[in-house]
Amino acid sequence: MKPKDASEQLDEVTVLDELPLRGTNERRRELRCLTDLPLRLTSGFGETIPAVLRNLSARGLLATADERFSLLLPPPNGARFEGEFFLDDVEVRRLLLEVVRVEKQNVHIINLGCQFVDPPPFLTAALRARIMARAAAERRPGV
Repeated sequence: MKPKDASEQLDEVTVLDELPLRGTNERRRELRCLTDLPLRLTSGFGETIPAVLRNLSARGLLATADERFSLLLPPPNGARFEGEFFLDDVEVRRLLLEVVRVEKQNVHIINLGCQFVDPPPFLTAALRARIMARAAAERRPGV
């Protein structure tokens, strides 16, 4: 089979007028930023679990946690935690997170993909603004 050149590859791209409202694509509709920020998860039983925030969007986050910190880890999909973190001058406290994906990294480390459950609109707007500002700063040469 002959490799395709760039013009042939472009013919295969389909542009959608609208993104689906629900489904797997919804998680990727928002701009994300990479981070290494502390994240505190609190279970419904009041147990505090330390984690590291790896990436963030206005709709959700990816966190890394060590299973040895809690008998609740790894959680099943649908489990809920309250999350607390800080992004620049945005303080996020008592934000309800729902686990939508759990991936094993190694023997004790797991990644938790979480979506925000009913975040206040002002928080969504503030996170979106900070994430966009970080993305713009990364694109500027010499910064």
